[in-house]
Amino acid sequence: MIKTIFFDFDGVIAPSKPGGRAIAEKLSLVIGVQEQRIFNAFKKVGRPYLLGKQSPKQFLEMLSKELEKQVKVEDLVKAYYKVPISKQVLKIIEKLKARGHRVELVSNNPSFRFKALKAKGRIDVWKTFHKINISSLAGKMKEEFFQKLPLKEGLFIDNNKEFLERIKKKQGKTIYFDSLKHDLGYLKKKLAKAGIKA
Repeated sequence: MIKTIFFDFDGVIAPSKPGGRAIAEKLSLVIGVQEQRIFNAFKKVGRPYLLGKQSPKQFLEMLSKELEKQVKVEDLVKAYYKVPISKQVLKIIEKLKARGHRVELVSNNPSFRFKALKAKGRIDVWKTFHKINISSLAGKMKEEFFQKLPLKEGLFIDNNKEFLERIKKKQGKTIYFDSLKHDLGYLKKKLAKAGIKA
């Protein structure tokens, strides 16, 4: 029996390119540096920030060196703000909660991002979800900490096929959500198939 529904953030709640490119794409627009360069720099120096081991300022100092361009905290916040958030997915989450389902977030993200989004009035993940499971609070990436979650009683909605395969191997239920198609009808059908009305 499914007791908890776990939502990914980038790609599911925030429609975006797969592979963690959401911030790179938007920061490119803010600072005028090629998206691929930013993405590569993020991959090189971003892990400690995602794990909560660096402050935004410390992270941006390293990112600025990699890009050979000064990136300010305000620039990062602007990029966070530019990533769209699906009101339709939030409505689905509200309906699930209203029907008594437990809904949690599972995401590789710094808590600073969610604090910035809350301050901007975009989304308050602490109110939206019963619990947030994020890399910066766990000190591990979700691919490492997911095993501590109630897998056999959970349903995971994510745009990362490899991550979902790991969950399946541990007998967890999954829904692959294509972040580019962002087909809400498909999501509702998959939820219904799992016995969950959205």
